Amino acid sequence: MPTESDQDLHFRLKKGIVEKDHFGGSAGSRPNFILIFIPYMMQRRQAWMTVLLILTSLMGYMAWGPDSHAFLFQAEGEVLRKLFTDPGSTLHPLILIPLASQIVLLTTLFQRTSSRWWRLAGILGLGLLMVMILIAGILSQNLWQAMSTLPFLAISFLVIRADWRPAAT
Repeated sequence: MPTESDQDLHFRLKKGIVEKDHFGGSAGSRPNFILIFIPYMMQRRQAWMTVLLILTSLMGYMAWGPDSHAFLFQAEGEVLRKLFTDPGSTLHPLILIPLASQIVLLTTLFQRTSSRWWRLAGILGLGLLMVMILIAGILSQNLWQAMSTLPFLAISFLVIRADWRPAAT
């Protein structure tokens, strides 16, 4: 249970006004972005679930051929490098749709009230790639590849269930 001073600090953080003894600024000054964003995130379960969706989507493991394999964050880094040097090589739906979906999920983090429709669109776009990685892992009997998709799929299920639960009457 927060104390009176914790509630007072939270109120001042919400209003953007902090005292000198808390953050080193003068009274009435505005704190930096991180000091406002962290308490804001602590209150929003949806925002934390969106962060988990993005992080677990980067854990996807892909394997092809005898010696070729990469995690999704490694492949995405390579795609982002090629996007600026050779954009034609990155124009493929299985590259652009998940990348756009991650951008959509990132933008929902910074909305005051995030739309469940945007979050669903991001999940479906990333889910397309993750389900394909899961199917490829099952068909090639690659346990690591198949299991790397399960955290994303589980969190996606929980987010969709929470977002689309009927309101209690």
